[in-house]
Amino acid sequence: MKFMKFIFLNTLVCIIFLIFSECFAQETIDSNRVTYITVRAIDENGLRLEGVEVIIRGIDLSLRTDINGEVFIEMERYRITPGQELLIEGRLDGYCMRDTPHHYIVRNPEQQPNFTTIELYRCPSRKSCGFISLKDYIKEHGIFSIGFGFGYRKGDQVSLSNIPSNIRTGRPHPDDVKYRPNEILDPNNPDNYLIIENTVRVALEHRISLDIHFRFWGILNIAIKTSQIKDSKVIEHENYFRKSYIKEGSPGGDALIYYLVRSKNRSFFDVNSFSLPIYVTYPVFYCGKNKEVIFHLVGGTNLLLPDKISLEAEKGWHRFNERQKDTTFDLGELKETEFFAGLDVERAFTKSIRFGLEFTLVYTEYQEHFSVPLSLQQSNKMLPSLRLNFTKLFGSK
Repeated sequence: MKFMKFIFLNTLVCIIFLIFSECFAQETIDSNRVTYITVRAIDENGLRLEGVEVIIRGIDLSLRTDINGEVFIEMERYRITPGQELLIEGRLDGYCMRDTPHHYIVRNPEQQPNFTTIELYRCPSRKSCGFISLKDYIKEHGIFSIGFGFGYRKGDQVSLSNIPSNIRTGRPHPDDVKYRPNEILDPNNPDNYLIIENTVRVALEHRISLDIHFRFWGILNIAIKTSQIKDSKVIEHENYFRKSYIKEGSPGGDALIYYLVRSKNRSFFDVNSFSLPIYVTYPVFYCGKNKEVIFHLVGGTNLLLPDKISLEAEKGWHRFNERQKDTTFDLGELKETEFFAGLDVERAFTKSIRFGLEFTLVYTEYQEHFSVPLSLQQSNKMLPSLRLNFTKLFGSK
């Protein structure tokens, strides 16, 4: 009897064990068959690749292939359903993927297992320098970017002739009329108080500029620019002329009248300081394995809205080594139209941030708008310019 109980209990345990084992195995098989997608990564020779980062676009999923070159993607976890199209990308240092991304239509796991293969091949080593593809450049830079610039332009010089006689004619100082009437030249003869020199050379000082620029497709640029210029320096025999009106041999020393012409100070916020340069930055060459440095040809103009320089004349007396102003004349403006061309070197610091250094030669033309009849001559039309710029890209890929 005891022996029969022993046989019965052993048989029951075996039956229970077999039932649970079959259920567990069936559940595992069903689970692998029903809920997983297998992606295998191979090289151009068909060998499996370990450590490939497998990315499903549109799903927050990134897995690396195991020693067998495979990853297993759980369908329920990522809400993947039959008929859904997956865009699969594989990444591995030194390798490129064929047909990126790989398209895969999810099958019904109850009818057919989900399995696909992606192929990678060894990428040719990238050149450190070369000519850049315009199509790739536009794709990388996106449609729109915005930036800021800081510039410096060398000063210029213009000559003004036919300075009117009313500017060049002074009058005796009231103190000299009062205290030295017998020593001064006849005030009723205008030639005694006319300074003969009627041509001046006016130095237009160097320019410091600030701008905000808008760039489209990395090529077309429109900038809002403002620049600062200081008063012209007063230089003897260039834009500053003097004459004594004391009779020859008089014991009291010279008494001097003067006149000068100069450009007026212009601040960043002066209405005349704003211009609208429109220019092209065309990419031609790159350096760096990831094209970190790009060389552009630059060309443009501010023809639509040039900035302006105001000119003034002044006359008075030179007494005790100081100028004493009598009268100031507003001569009008010079409209400063620029045409510029050169080279821009741009360095990528992040995917969307660029720093640039721009070297250009500026061809300048002046259109005079004078309130008095003057003749204008320009000394040097080609001037060097340097500009630093910072650009933030939007929509780059």
